[in-house]
Amino acid sequence: MSEILFILTTLYVAYVFYNTANQPKSASRPAAHKAESPSQINVLTPNEIPAAAITENKPVTEEAKLALDPDTINSVRNPLTGEVSKISSNYPFTKRWIKEALVSEGLLEKIYSTGELNEEINEKIKQALTTLKTLPQYQA
Repeated sequence: MSEILFILTTLYVAYVFYNTANQPKSASRPAAHKAESPSQINVLTPNEIPAAAITENKPVTEEAKLALDPDTINSVRNPLTGEVSKISSNYPFTKRWIKEALVSEGLLEKIYSTGELNEEINEKIKQALTTLKTLPQYQA
């Protein structure tokens, strides 16, 4: 009995694979709605948001003010590629292009390896990252 069950299961699996492999691409996946051109996408600016979308006026909390403060934002934009990356609090895990930007902007003398890091160099790196975030070409 177990052999018959094994054969039937094998045939069913083969049938499923055969149908999925031979099914046309358009029928196998639902068609996603795509805009024909970027001009068809409606993007609302803050001034165009309808009043009904704003549920209630709340005073800005201290936490929200800190979130908007440029000194607390930990993202920078690569001016060459437009990539936005978070700055890691740990220098060895910071992306390579951020390290190269620190050197090219003259904020650090060189790209430090993990073995060269000490308290003095870590303070220099923190200062350099803070300065890099304030430069207009690197602001996200």
